[in-house]
Amino acid sequence: MVLANEVVAQAFVKLDLPFVYRVHHEPIKTKIDEVLRIIETLGAKIKFSKNITPKYVQQILKSIETEDYYTIASKLILRALEKAIYLPECEGHFGLALENYCHFTSPIRRYPDLTIHRIIKETLSKIEAKTIKKTSLNQIKSKIKLENIFELEEFVYDASNRSSERERMADESERKVDDIYKAMLMKDRVGESFSGIVTGVTNFGVFVELKNSVEGLVKLENLPEDSYNYDEKKMVLTSKARKFYLGMQVEVQLLAANVIQGKIEFKII
Repeated sequence: MVLANEVVAQAFVKLDLPFVYRVHHEPIKTKIDEVLRIIETLGAKIKFSKNITPKYVQQILKSIETEDYYTIASKLILRALEKAIYLPECEGHFGLALENYCHFTSPIRRYPDLTIHRIIKETLSKIEAKTIKKTSLNQIKSKIKLENIFELEEFVYDASNRSSERERMADESERKVDDIYKAMLMKDRVGESFSGIVTGVTNFGVFVELKNSVEGLVKLENLPEDSYNYDEKKMVLTSKARKFYLGMQVEVQLLAANVIQGKIEFKII
């Protein structure tokens, strides 16, 4: 599937025709370095690099895959990476380490694929069927004179923007539905105690994830009473007597499960 997507993208880069590409930009180095410093506080031995490459990220994940904090670390790295989008320009796919990439294989369920299937059919319609197999890309390019080239450029620009926008909305909807069902799962267990792990630390409290993947917030007022200071760079919440950090094992009590909002609220025991 990946190879098919790559080959189609390569062909249309060479043809220099309007097209919709799947693009994953290189991450911002400062964001990656910040995350790696946090992962370092969890116990990982990080070799910082001047260049952030797919292989470098892969090696880091490989080096910590047996550690207890792997899930947290991989989530932090994922959040630090750029989000893949659709563009009319081919600008490479960092996550797959490919120069040319598109979404071609799923036209029945994904609009960008349908878009480029239409462009491919339009392109092939300019060539005699019996000569297609023997025709090189250069020959195809010389034969294609799409009268509606400007209309096609506008079409792929609009399709790229709309597809990226709708993908973001779909992802957000998926997360909300997950949260709602997790709240439904927990709504009859208010007052019960659970073991969990700290997966997020903020200036307003800490996030705790249970073994069943349910995640909830422990607000500052539901932490042991104390005066806390938040270190944003290290993602640590400290007081004179306590310290809350990523990967920390904690015991919590379920205070509330709001199904409508999809929110869980815990209290540190």
